[in-house]
Amino acid sequence: MGMFVVQDDELIEMKPGKYVTEDELQTLIERYPGLLAGADINPESPRRWLLIEREPGLATGAGESDRFSVDHLFVDQDAIPTIVEVKRSSDTRIRREIVGQMFDYAANGVKYWPIDRLREWLTARSGGSDEAAERIAQLLEVDDEDRDATVERFWNRVEDNLAAGKLRLLFVADEIPQELRRIIEFLNEQMQQTEVLGIAIARHQSGGMQVLAPTVYGRTEHAAKTKRAIATTSLDEIIESADADVREVGDRLDALAERLGWSVRRGAKSKIYGADPAGTLVTWYPGYGTVDVNIGFMRELGLEAEAAALLAGLKELRGSRPSQQSPNLPCAAALQKWELFVDAWLPEYVAARTRAAEIQSSQLHR
Repeated sequence: MGMFVVQDDELIEMKPGKYVTEDELQTLIERYPGLLAGADINPESPRRWLLIEREPGLATGAGESDRFSVDHLFVDQDAIPTIVEVKRSSDTRIRREIVGQMFDYAANGVKYWPIDRLREWLTARSGGSDEAAERIAQLLEVDDEDRDATVERFWNRVEDNLAAGKLRLLFVADEIPQELRRIIEFLNEQMQQTEVLGIAIARHQSGGMQVLAPTVYGRTEHAAKTKRAIATTSLDEIIESADADVREVGDRLDALAERLGWSVRRGAKSKIYGADPAGTLVTWYPGYGTVDVNIGFMRELGLEAEAAALLAGLKELRGSRPSQQSPNLPCAAALQKWELFVDAWLPEYVAARTRAAEIQSSQLHR
């Protein structure tokens, strides 16, 4: 496709140009986040971007040193973490390996990116906590009247989105191969919580001038329709349409939280219950009819016996084997064995989560 620029009554032909290195394209995205084509990603509500960190470290186990680095970590105005992976089309890994790599990043980022670490990255990049807060206020397009409270609510939403796996994965290159486009479209249509898109940023040059033209792939009408339906359904609407046993479990969790002094946060599709110092304890998903817990990471902290005992107890509650990493308890099963769940299993879980939090804290302050 030809591209021309008219300058001083002269027609200048812009010729296609390649990026010499991936770093060149990464730097352009860092400097000009608008290249991520927020209006094309969501025409109804164009995405605005805030770069949290370039090449943030990423571990694959609690207390472990960083094993990977993501090219860019952004958030948008809805507090959705957005992972950007950059490759040149000449890199043969762009066709298959990059997909597995990106999902490895996403899976571990959800688990091993504490919200405090994201805040520290942005603070360092901004030159101070006040400057970081101001950048968030600019992202949200709010004034300074209630800035600090707004910023805290924003970070809470980022944390909730990470916990719920509500992410955006962007594959960026000078050209997105057809094979990768098909993979992206399939993933974006199938995944409800995570948006998966490709962005080709073509370059045309002439002398010292260049034109950069992003094109978004993967935003099919089917995917957009599915995600619109999910996004526009409020938590209250999900609760209202849930089965009676699911709503009953939610009511009982609220009462339990009030009795035990737990914190309760409302996510987009969930309620998150937690307590200091253990942190998040259980997440109630009325749309899925489950109570989710986090056990698998305890084994990586040396709490293998505690994790095994909790999974065995959960198997008894469920009547079936749970997931080893992030298991859940169907609300129907929780209701049938509520006393066993609350009086026996839950205290052991809270105690183990508290020990895990203490170990993590000691590792961070070594």
